[in-house]
Parts: sequence; C-alpha cells; structure tokens
Amino acid sequence: MSQNLTFKAPIGLPQGAAVRTVSQISGIPLNFEALTWKQINHPSFKENNPLSQLTVLQINEQTTLTEFNAILRYFARLAQSKGLYGDDAFEQAQVDSLLDYTLIEIQKMSFALVGPIYGTVPFIQNTYEAAKKDLFKLLQIIEDQLTFKTYLCSNRMTIGDISLFTSVFALYQYIITEEIRKQLPNVTRWFQNIAVQPVFQQNFGKYYPVSQEWQNQGQKLVSGLESSEPTQQQDKQQSGKQQKQQSQQQDGEKKLGRKELKKAQKAAEKAQKKAAESSNPAQKQEKPEKIQENKEKQEKTQENQEQSSSSTFNYFDFKTEITNTKDKKAVIENLLSNFDSENYSLWFVLYDKYEGEGEVLYMTSNLKDSFLQRMDSFRKESYGVLGVYGEEKNYDIQGVWMWKGTQIPEQTKNVPSFEYYNWTKLDLSKPEDKQKVFDCWCNLEENKSVFNGKVLRDVSLFK
Repeated sequence: MSQNLTFKAPIGLPQGAAVRTVSQISGIPLNFEALTWKQINHPSFKENNPLSQLTVLQINEQTTLTEFNAILRYFARLAQSKGLYGDDAFEQAQVDSLLDYTLIEIQKMSFALVGPIYGTVPFIQNTYEAAKKDLFKLLQIIEDQLTFKTYLCSNRMTIGDISLFTSVFALYQYIITEEIRKQLPNVTRWFQNIAVQPVFQQNFGKYYPVSQEWQNQGQKLVSGLESSEPTQQQDKQQSGKQQKQQSQQQDGEKKLGRKELKKAQKAAEKAQKKAAESSNPAQKQEKPEKIQENKEKQEKTQENQEQSSSSTFNYFDFKTEITNTKDKKAVIENLLSNFDSENYSLWFVLYDKYEGEGEVLYMTSNLKDSFLQRMDSFRKESYGVLGVYGEEKNYDIQGVWMWKGTQIPEQTKNVPSFEYYNWTKLDLSKPEDKQKVFDCWCNLEENKSVFNGKVLRDVSLFK
C-alpha cells in the first residue's frame, strides 16, 4: 500500500488503542501522533473534523476519517484477506450490525458507568444502578450468541469483536466482578480470549480481573452538598441532575479524552516509536532485548523483596499503632529516627491534573477514591495518606506514602491511572522532606488541617 497513513488520538483513549490494534493486525503501517488538548481546541482542528472527534485518520492532506467505526471499516476493507470484515456478504452484514449495536447500546451504558469513576460526570445512584441493569440485559444478548462461538460474526475475529471489546474493557476493569462474570461465562471467555493476545496487551494494557466493584466514595459528598435542606428539595435537585445527564453524556467522550490527555506531550515520542516498531517486521529481532528487559525487571522486583524481607522493622505493628494512636507525632518521630532506608522508602505524591479537573470537590474525591480502589492489592506492602486539598476550582490530590523497597514497585505501574500521579522520593536528610511526613500524616482534620500550603478537604488512609 502506497498511502502514508497518520492516526491522531489522545494517549490512553480506548478507541485509539483499538485503531492501532487493527492497523497491526491488518499489517498496514500507521504513523501515530498524540493529540494534545491545545491542538483539539485550536480552530484548525475542526477544518476537516467539524464534530471534533478524538480519533482522526489522516489519509492525505485533503482527506481524513474521524468516526471510530468508519476508521475500523476502512482498515478492514484495505486488508480483506485478514477477514476483519467477515468472509462473505452475510458476515459483513453481521459485523455492521454488531458495530451499530455497540455504538448505540453498549457504549452509552459503558460511559454511564465509567464516567463517574473517571470523575467526568456526577455520580447519581439511581442512574448508575439503572445503567448496570440495562448493561446486563444487553450483554445477556451477546452471551446467548456466544454459546457455540469463539467470535461473534465469523470464525475469525472481526472489527465487530474489536469495537465491542473496546467498549467493555473498562467495564471488566472496574465493574464486572467475579459474581457477574459467572453469570456471563461466554462473554467472559470471549473477552479474556481477546485480552490475552499480545497485540491487545500492547495497546490496551494487561487485563486484571476486578475482585470488588468500584464504589462511589464521593456519594456522601454529592448528597452532602444539600444536607442542610429538606429531603424533598434534595429530590428535586437530583431530578434536575438526571435531566442534565443526557447532555453530559453527549459530550462525555470529549471530557473523557481530557482525562487521557495528561501524558500526551511527555509520551508522544515513546508512543510513536512503539507504534513504528510494532508495524515494522524488521523490528522482530529486538525480542531478545525485550526478554532481557523483562528479566531485569523481575530481578529488580526480587531484589526489593529480598531487601525488605531482611528488615527487622515490623510493618504491621507500625500501621496499627499510627492508625489508632492520638499521638501520631511520637510514632512518626520514632519511625524516622530509626528509618530503615535500605529496605523502605517514603514518597510524596501529587496528581497531575489536567484542564477541567480539580474544580469540583466530589469529582476530585472520586478520582482519588477510584485510584485507591485500584491499588487495593498493594495495601499489605504500603501505608499512605492521600487527600484532596485546596479550594473550589483549585483542588489537588496529594499525600505521602511509605512502602517496602527503595524504588517504585513494578506491580503498581500496571495499575490504571498510576502514571497520572507524580511520585517524588523523600530524602530524610533534608528537613523540608522530613517535615512533609509530619505535616501530611499528623494533620488529618478535614476543612482545617493544612499540608503543602492547602487546606485538607477529604482524606483517605491507605493501610
């Protein structure tokens, strides 16, 4: 193929991951450019993209495709031998049907459930629960169709499967627990069969089954906004929010894109290199280097574990004491004066918020709480305070953590949104770093305590 295709999308956008995946499966080279929010806001972005879609395929200087499913269809038709659009007219019709079903039905429910997790739309309990019920009914239709099938439209995977996978990936990360997975064994088999394929892991990341459904820790904050008013007034306000939900969902994809744009500029060169390597068969000889890199990571993790196991510090007793004592300062003084810096480390963390984030308290709290839930498997290895600090329109998520090992643990780097938090290792020889530990861990009174120059509004202990 002589065309030099360029694909533009924000880093982390699921639809962007899907397009890169289809490009690699079809064997069509694709240049990738990470979109920044500044570029999306620029008037020139709408010249060939009047709806401001976040997925843009530049075919040539005058021609672009901007609708996600249209881009998938384009690649599938360019590489007909791969069977991505089905092997005959009937299968192609089934693919079209599945693409429409996913776009019109599944994607709408997916956003209604995932939006509150990312803090892009308010959490409304009734709306959330209704969306869950509707989603289960929709997936039950897919469940029945997969009874005797590996894929939905053909004996081979098609863009219909890939589009549906894209819409349910976040749901399987945060919402679809083991209990639900047992009720949808065929859908789960289908999903896992796709998720483990290297090309999907490369673009979407590894899938880790969720053990506990995401819970809205900010719900008390939402209702608490009107806590001094009568219940009837609360009901009226909630009803008003529900009426606004439709308009929020219409621009939701764009808002979600803001969330995923955070690292675009920093990661652009890395993403371009990765996309180029994956589409170039000549790069296959680099596999031994990748194996060596993984080996080094494993050795590093093992070294951290061996170091921490040789320590005499009783982590469990420390976490119990600092959680329950009133004199936290004395506990911290004892910790720092006897700190085992060869086996443990302390870190200051600050969420790298993007435009539009950190403006509303309960949404910022949702970001914090959903991150902590995703870090749940790491509790045994760490202790930390993470809070929302600041004023309306200017909130920060920040805190101080301690964990086993002297580097950022490898297992945490696979946690969704971990890369949006900046971790700075504290040097206890510096008075200002030591003071951070005292200021953060001792001052836990909401709407009164101050840390790093900002008033604490909502705090969580990770223990």
